[in-house]
Amino acid sequence: MPVLAGILAVVAWNMSERHHFRRILLMPRTDAGVMLATFGLTVAVDLTVAVTVGLLLAVSIFLHRMSGLTNVQALDPLADPELQPGKFEAKDIPPGVVVYSIDGPFFFGAADQFGEVMGRLGSQPKVVILRLRNVPYLDATGLNALESVIHGLRRHDCRIMLAAIQSQPLDMLQRSGFMRDVGDENVFRNTLDALHEARRLLSPPPAGAPTPAQNP
Repeated sequence: MPVLAGILAVVAWNMSERHHFRRILLMPRTDAGVMLATFGLTVAVDLTVAVTVGLLLAVSIFLHRMSGLTNVQALDPLADPELQPGKFEAKDIPPGVVVYSIDGPFFFGAADQFGEVMGRLGSQPKVVILRLRNVPYLDATGLNALESVIHGLRRHDCRIMLAAIQSQPLDMLQRSGFMRDVGDENVFRNTLDALHEARRLLSPPPAGAPTPAQNP
């Protein structure tokens, strides 16, 4: 037994990967905290409990970091590096139109931020364009947040347009049936097309043109 104990001690020491242990301690405190918590639970309680707790902590930290990558803000043509100069400028946004750019994965970790930003709208716009070019992923909670905001804006006679949707969010909207509620006429390949349609809707009719009530 003493010989076997010695062999096990040497094997455990060789498997401990001490250089990785030291390296992780130099990383962000959250990563080091997960490792130390898992290590402590392994010694004090049980390996199964330690792995379970460590996995839950790692998932929580990952989701928190991912939600921090998502940003919702009013589009500023002068500050957005992805917009080509000369093709999209502040003058392209007509009065009564607000363009919001959503950047990052739109999942439950970012749904609250989206609701808060949209809830801070000042004067009620006539048209709100949601630019989704930088949204690679949309989940069910993000879809519910999007639906809630759209329905709330529509109650104030505000038209919602979606621009530059990536394949996964578009597939999610179509499979959920939400695309039928939005309407194909409110979905555009890029932000400029949506702005042109918004300008057309808000432009006053030409002088002498009959109003819809006057049409036969």
